[in-house]
Amino acid sequence: GIKSASFGLPLPKKQPLRKRASTLMRKQMAFRLALDVGNRGVGLLLFIAAARFLTLEEFGKFAFALSMANLFYLTTDGGMSLLFARELSAAPDRSAVWDRFFGLKVAYLGCTLMLGLLGMWALWPWDTPWLFLLGIGWMLGNSTLDFCQGVGNVTGRLVIAAFQMVVHRGLSIAAVVFVWLWHGNLMWTLIAFCLSSVIGGFLSLVILQKTHGFSLKPHLNLTTCLSLTREALPLGLANALGMLYLRVDMFLLGWWKGSQAAGLYGAAYRLFELAQILPAAVLAIGFPALVQTQREGWEPFSRMTKGVVTTLAWGAVGWFVVSVIGAHGTIHWVYGETYRGSVRTLQILGVCGLFVFANYLLTHYMVIFHRQRRHVLNQGLCLGWNVAANLVLIPRWGIAGAANAILSTHALLLWLTWRALSPHWQREK
Repeated sequence: GIKSASFGLPLPKKQPLRKRASTLMRKQMAFRLALDVGNRGVGLLLFIAAARFLTLEEFGKFAFALSMANLFYLTTDGGMSLLFARELSAAPDRSAVWDRFFGLKVAYLGCTLMLGLLGMWALWPWDTPWLFLLGIGWMLGNSTLDFCQGVGNVTGRLVIAAFQMVVHRGLSIAAVVFVWLWHGNLMWTLIAFCLSSVIGGFLSLVILQKTHGFSLKPHLNLTTCLSLTREALPLGLANALGMLYLRVDMFLLGWWKGSQAAGLYGAAYRLFELAQILPAAVLAIGFPALVQTQREGWEPFSRMTKGVVTTLAWGAVGWFVVSVIGAHGTIHWVYGETYRGSVRTLQILGVCGLFVFANYLLTHYMVIFHRQRRHVLNQGLCLGWNVAANLVLIPRWGIAGAANAILSTHALLLWLTWRALSPHWQREK
């Protein structure tokens, strides 16, 4: 009967369930990687265009505004993103999880806007401090997009996450090109970035409502918000400390060395941020799988870990070639000879990128093993080290000193995290 039903041909062999699941996850990781490359790639192209269009002084202020605005990203998240992914992946009723976390997200966004209003005079070292507020608006739109794309990562509907990104970035490109063709200066460039990002973030919520049926009415239950905030607090504190030591250098350079130094450092640092693309893409898909396999036992957990580590290792090799060996060509091709002073800084940050690959993975394992409080302690130690290193190195070596401070901080974080995880690896075995 089987033979006649197949018209006399041998039936294709079915892949084992484990192999099919692994193949599906690899495809999702590849899709997510392409999505992150497109997302960050468009952002980088806009940043490069700004560097070429604006003067070096204007670009320094532009880079400072976006960098300091990203510092406030932590108050829009509060450590809830990983908690949201964990709860959404395990919940039978995802609408209920969405309602709880969306209300909290709206509260975080509102608080961040108020903090930006209060802090713009203190953080902005030049005139027209309201320009800093435009950077805050740009960041709020990006944070909303990230929150919405997290749903697609967990549910496996990555095409929707891609569509949200295309809409958001398409608006950004259209707005910035229009402004530069019409009246391009620092003020109008920041206005274009801000408005397009806010509108794109709102449209990503609308897309999510249409595709998943989620409500856009925030449920601001005080008890629920406090409960979620308390649970996410260790991750929020860790992210806050980590974000601080990634932005201390730009803050000190802007105040001590001026807008030109901020521009040269910002150009190299923007390329350095690309080191997060591969780890972010791999773990956006791999983190839920790691959580699940850790509950199943050591063998599937170790197998999944080896696959993730292998992927990240190959990515680290490619990153080293481009950012360290080819730093001069990369800076010249991307920014032009005006930014040749960024070459040495990019080489230092390129070496630091190798530590970023490892730390990105290990900090996710801290969440898997419920070591959030130790992670907060590690980040606090790294912040103290980074501030001290910047205070010593920036006055003497300028932007190269700031890069060396970041490098030493990531090396310290790797050592601290590895020590914290070693007992858990032995226990899992």
